[in-house]
Amino acid sequence: MKSDGTVSIRDYIFRETVSCPLKLQFLQKEGYNDQRDDLFRRRTKQRLRESVAHLFPNVQFTSGSSSVAEEETETWLKEDIVSICGAVLRIGGLRARVPILLKDGKSITIVQVHGKALKGDPINLFDRYPIGRSLNRYLFKAAYRYHVVNSVFPDSAISCEFMFPQKAFKARSNHLYQRTQGSRHIGDDALDELQDLFVKVDGTARVKDVMKSIPGDLSHSWFSGNSIEEALEKMGKLDGKEVEEIVDHVHMGCRNCRFRKPVNQHENGCWEIHFPEAAVQNSDKHLFELIGHHVNEHHLIEEKYQENVSNSGDFSDAGKVIRHTDQKIAIYHRKAMQLLDARNQQLPLIFAKEMLNDIAQIKPPLHFIDFEAATHPVPAEEGKRPYDPILFQFSCHTLLTGGELVHTQWLDQEKSSTPHTEIIEALQSVPDLNKGTIIQFSPFERQAFYKLYKEVKQSENVGKDHVSFLKDVLKIGEPEQKSRFLDISVLLKDAYYNRYMNSGLSLKEILYSVLQAEDTLNSLTKKTYEIEGVMVDLFKKECGKIIDPYYQLSDERSRIRDGITAMHAYLCMKAGELSKTQQKLVPVLMKRYCSMDSLGVYLIYRHIMNLNEMNSSGGDLVIEG
Repeated sequence: MKSDGTVSIRDYIFRETVSCPLKLQFLQKEGYNDQRDDLFRRRTKQRLRESVAHLFPNVQFTSGSSSVAEEETETWLKEDIVSICGAVLRIGGLRARVPILLKDGKSITIVQVHGKALKGDPINLFDRYPIGRSLNRYLFKAAYRYHVVNSVFPDSAISCEFMFPQKAFKARSNHLYQRTQGSRHIGDDALDELQDLFVKVDGTARVKDVMKSIPGDLSHSWFSGNSIEEALEKMGKLDGKEVEEIVDHVHMGCRNCRFRKPVNQHENGCWEIHFPEAAVQNSDKHLFELIGHHVNEHHLIEEKYQENVSNSGDFSDAGKVIRHTDQKIAIYHRKAMQLLDARNQQLPLIFAKEMLNDIAQIKPPLHFIDFEAATHPVPAEEGKRPYDPILFQFSCHTLLTGGELVHTQWLDQEKSSTPHTEIIEALQSVPDLNKGTIIQFSPFERQAFYKLYKEVKQSENVGKDHVSFLKDVLKIGEPEQKSRFLDISVLLKDAYYNRYMNSGLSLKEILYSVLQAEDTLNSLTKKTYEIEGVMVDLFKKECGKIIDPYYQLSDERSRIRDGITAMHAYLCMKAGELSKTQQKLVPVLMKRYCSMDSLGVYLIYRHIMNLNEMNSSGGDLVIEG
């Protein structure tokens, strides 16, 4: 909010407030991009925009600072013909940053660059009715920018163009990504390829439609159907009391809202502020976290919290839920346990089906492996298409026959490299990889191995030893081929439950729940592990709660706690877009993250094996605890 009490609006604030007016008060408290963990993702998007901007003549690039960029834009727009990447325009309390702005006399073109890969002829892309949510979102961004540009230049003819990569494109040379991303000068050959990769689509007519009526799938009902001008007028007059009357109940937009829960421990979340229910005991257990529950508007308004949802009589206590399971634990059994937990009913510490014991039949060596892959609209290698995945990292914890745990890892750190050749060579250093079982936590690792095998078979530039190595690892054509991989996530989904499992079945969520259960069981003999210079204590606590191991591996200067962030950090690294501090720090954080993933799979396996030893009689296992 400005000093005179009026609302200052920029692109991001406008879009977020239109989706829910309650967000405005939270957005006004934070600085631009504060409390957002998408630094590397935003940087890769910005570099893509800048590389495409090179396709326009005599393009000028604005500074990172919005205030400086605003001054630069004002100066450059005094010219009759100019191309500006990152133009910032302001009028009154409105500000817009335009990805690429073209001016030719009285004609102005807004150009947006998007990563959505298009198939076939895109000429009629915006003529479809209805169009998808992602295209609506692109049009909505352009509509706000159109309004600001038109307000600054009311006598100009304004058009909107959208640039997308073409799915059918194949790179004609190596390192196209590295030669076009993060570079202020792009060679003619690379520019030619970039020109062929991206297609331009005129969306002016559809943008004008959105300016007259904001799409309902992007807006709260209070804004739906309004014009951009009407929405801005409403937004400028919003105050706290009025907002509470406008949004008088929770809605479907709450699902992915980062303000729904507390942003930090010192402030309440949106629901606690605006929709308090004194009778609710567990206000942190929202309906959206209920596993397998398809929430609709009626459920949300009527129930809101898990403890408001009633279980059937068959599931009125944990014992009935357990007895109801047959060979597998179904999603609705997990949901029933969550509902009981939300009402503070006693749950078993551990419930495991008999099939969990099958893992004891698998003998070492066991290879707990995790791959990381990156995709981008601009291919990195010759013959590759947009979004062809690059396997850029792996971590493998190998449990040898004698009980020793050996760690092997690799990360593609060089700007110009041949990652799939190098990752195969690195995999050759994993002890006994051609023996035993490869244990994964998703189908992806198996797919990655077969992707590498298919590539080396088709490549004329790869030695036969790579082909024979992968063939031996995968046991191609041999009886063991079908049993080479075990997806432990499937086993856990069907046969394992502990009282700390909540909304998801991801590796990180299950690992954290296992550690909480082990805090009672105390069956893990090794409790500390060194990972890239950090000693991780699996049971280290703060305020009585175990600190997530992934947080113990973090660094306040940069955070890599998930695969998407790791991918974008890698893309920034390959583009030369890291500061001197980040050049040293980011590879270490990437190795820590990937290593924790493969170690996490091993720790879950160790936990299951310990349960198996406790279950000497076989059959299902229930530990009350």
